[in-house]
Amino acid sequence: MTSVHIISGLLGETLKDINPGVVGAVTVIAMNTLKNAYQVATGKKTRIELSNELIRDMFVTTSFIVGGSVGQIVLNQLPVVGYMIGSLVGSVIGSFTYNAGYKVVISFCVDTGITMFGLVDQDYSLPEDVIKDIGLETFDYETFQPESLEPETFEFETFAFDSIQPDSLGIKYLRRGVIGISKIGYVE
Repeated sequence: MTSVHIISGLLGETLKDINPGVVGAVTVIAMNTLKNAYQVATGKKTRIELSNELIRDMFVTTSFIVGGSVGQIVLNQLPVVGYMIGSLVGSVIGSFTYNAGYKVVISFCVDTGITMFGLVDQDYSLPEDVIKDIGLETFDYETFQPESLEPETFEFETFAFDSIQPDSLGIKYLRRGVIGISKIGYVE
């Protein structure tokens, strides 16, 4: 006997009662996870994007199964049609519910600064144009090369007075907001 026969003999009776929709849902989640994991491995997606898509897939798939079961009960005369209609309605409701809940979670993270177990990246650095507008000089400390010291000279004959130009008040209001996929930072 091969191992396939042993496993099918041990699990065969147990697996007979599993709903086919559950088998399909687990297959869909597994295939989407494999596809997304490959994209993470090749650098096309981040770990945070993989986590968000896995959570979304599980939520929508659960709604799909629940909707199919309810549709099958409501339309008990046409069980296949009832399951299909219920699955469609369940997955649409699940998608809308997930998107609404995701927006609430992101706005909560914007307001409180919580990273939600690492699923939201909080960036507290100011944008480059704001740093330049307020007059701060920054440098990249990893590639910093100090300049040589050369004293400034003053020649009396070429001295010219600077005219004064008052600066206008350029007030910019910064707020915390979404700056990328699951990334929160300062926006103007």
